[in-house]
Amino acid sequence: MEPSSEKIPLSCQVDDLHTVGWSVRRDLPQSERLFRAGRIFAIFLVVAFFTVFVPVLHFILPPLSLLIGATLAFNEYAGTGEMLSGEVVCPNCKKVLELPRETEQWPRVQRCSGCSFSLTIDRQHRPATSSH
Repeated sequence: MEPSSEKIPLSCQVDDLHTVGWSVRRDLPQSERLFRAGRIFAIFLVVAFFTVFVPVLHFILPPLSLLIGATLAFNEYAGTGEMLSGEVVCPNCKKVLELPRETEQWPRVQRCSGCSFSLTIDRQHRPATSSH
């Protein structure tokens, strides 16, 4: 069963210039997060196994592969959401930038393909509603 996705507003900033955009995100269930992390660790475990047979470097490569695999797997498991797609408008050159599918992380920094400015993209926080 596919978890539901939601469309969220984004804010894009370069210096004092601001524009808005949107992103479609979804929460990752724990089973999918565990599967993704396990797959990454398994790949590095296989690499570690084969590097055991490399003369001299077998003292460094297998432990390094396991360490890198464990770190990347933990980072993948820690990601609770995924950004499926999105768009923002560059405040400097007004080019529409498509955001790739990747693990959700806010704020994010992305380089504009039109003017090469570094853009800071963040979720727009909705103001809290008062209950009077």
